[in-house]
Order: sequence, then structure tokens, then C-alpha cells
Amino acid sequence: MLARTGKTGYAALAVVALAMMAVPTLAHAKAEGGDVAAVVNGDKISKSQVETFMKANNVKSEDEAKVYPVAVDQLVDEKLLQDAAAKANIEKSAEYQQRLTQLKANLAKQLYVESYLKDKVNDKAIKAEYDKLKDENKGKEEVHARQILVKTEDEAKKAIKDLDNGAKFEDLAKERSVDPSAKNGGDIGYFAQGELIPASATRLSR
Repeated sequence: MLARTGKTGYAALAVVALAMMAVPTLAHAKAEGGDVAAVVNGDKISKSQVETFMKANNVKSEDEAKVYPVAVDQLVDEKLLQDAAAKANIEKSAEYQQRLTQLKANLAKQLYVESYLKDKVNDKAIKAEYDKLKDENKGKEEVHARQILVKTEDEAKKAIKDLDNGAKFEDLAKERSVDPSAKNGGDIGYFAQGELIPASATRLSR
């Protein structure tokens, strides 16, 4: 995986601190010409592999030249880690087999859900649900609501007085409301008639 770091472009994400492991020295040789980008423990990494890797990480064409050596290093690190894991016989460990079994079970459930949704959620089903909701709410008046939620009646009365004197509702909500909607000027979205609870002395709505 590649990550963009501010204005400096892309940098390889550290997968594991290789210096902490008994991993062979990072001795990969840059190939001269041909389609070979690097050689790791005798295995070749092709330039086409690097290009595919960059595309998979959404590297823009204009950034490819700059990102290319970073991508090569990332692939080299991954190959070294893969070789180290193979040498340590990780795949034969009980923990590996246990996690693999769990991953397979999770993958099976995920694929089942995706398959189920693929059959049930389609343009026809979405339109049918939309038409149903449209019919159910036909004729209902909808309003865009904002609220100011305060802790005491005195605070509510003070807010009402300030509103009567010309203060903006949104500004008061940001300044005094204790509801999470305060950061949005008290905006709580759209509601049909009867969906909102009545305004109280400590809950101002508009």
C-alpha cells in the first residue's frame, strides 16, 4: 500500500520493522534494462509488476516516475517479509491454521451477504421501495428544523429574548446548544408533521 504524505508525494507504509526480525539483508540488485526492476533473494520483480502495483494504489500517471522507486522498495520489503515467513514455517503453526479457518468462515459469510444483496437490491427493488415511501408520505408537510437545547429554563428565556432582539438562530445554537447539532447551527434535518416532539422551555425549535 502507498500513502501520500502531505506535499512530499507518496511514501511506502512500513509493514513490519524488518530490522527487528531475522530477515535476510535487504540486498536487491537493480537490473539493467529489460523488464526486471529488482532481484530479491534470487527472485525477480518485474517492471510490469511495479506498474500494476502503482495502478492498484491509484497513483496518477504524472506521479508514476516519482513514485516508481518507492513502489519498488515496497514490493521488495513485502517479498523479504514473505520469504522470512516461509523460512519460519509460519503456515504450519497452530495459530496460523486457526486464523486461516476464521478468515475462511468470515469470507464465506461476506460472499453470502454480497450474493444475497445482489439478488435483492437492484434498480427495480430500489424504485419499488421509493414509490412505496412516496405514496406513504403523500400529502404530508415536511419542514427543515433547527433546535437549541439548553440545560435550564432561564437559559431558554435568555435565548428567546436574544432571538427577539435579532440574534441569528444558527449563531445562538452554535454558542449555547448542548446538543451535537450545535456545530451545524442546530440543524436536525427534515421532518414530516407529527415527527418532532413539542418545543419546551428548554428546547427551542424552528
